[in-house]
Amino acid sequence: MLAATWLSPVTISYAPIFMGWYTTEEHIAYRLKNERRCEFVVNKPYAVISSSISFWIPCTIMIFTYLAIFKEANRQEKALHARAGNAMLMHRHSREVAADKNGALHINANTPTKDRNILKMKREHKAARTLGIIMGAFILCWLPFFLFYLSTSLCNSCVYPDLLTVIMFWTGYFNSALNPIIYAYFNRDFRNAFKNTLACAFCSFCKRNASDLDALERLDRRGSAQLRVPIPSRRASDLASL
Repeated sequence: MLAATWLSPVTISYAPIFMGWYTTEEHIAYRLKNERRCEFVVNKPYAVISSSISFWIPCTIMIFTYLAIFKEANRQEKALHARAGNAMLMHRHSREVAADKNGALHINANTPTKDRNILKMKREHKAARTLGIIMGAFILCWLPFFLFYLSTSLCNSCVYPDLLTVIMFWTGYFNSALNPIIYAYFNRDFRNAFKNTLACAFCSFCKRNASDLDALERLDRRGSAQLRVPIPSRRASDLASL
């Protein structure tokens, strides 16, 4: 998995760009005549293949996987509620039987297994919700960019302003800033670790500034002491000779 994560960017970016497969013959000739201009122009096959490997295929897999997780979570929730309802009916019937027999049967009202299952189900639902929000943020940030990327590559007559290109790029980059916020909001352990990291960084920064101020004060005092050179007093015999 880790090797595939590193090999896929090399396959879709480094090798085609290094070998010159990513662009058109016209752009290669233009680049040779204008070596100081940096323009990234891709051909249609590279645009389709690179966008499919980078976004469309992973996005499709993520959507179907999340739908499967969501369906399984709903199925487990319905099954748990059905088991809880059956347990309550059995418990009520058992209490009625015990009352008819004057307390001959004793049913324990505590259901620790049910409580554990409910807590487990809540944790799984929270994890699924967090995963869905992360996936939604990823799609929301990168979908406009890849639509723009395909439209600019497949439509030769389309002209877009440079500002729109910058906005599309930074919208995708903004996804990296959203992920820590999402994790910190929905994950208590991550939130506590993030707070501790910020507190340690702030404390170390304050201590470093305090130590720097102390060092400057010591240097200032040392320089002032060196400037105060004592003037030697004249002896009485020297004054008499004057």
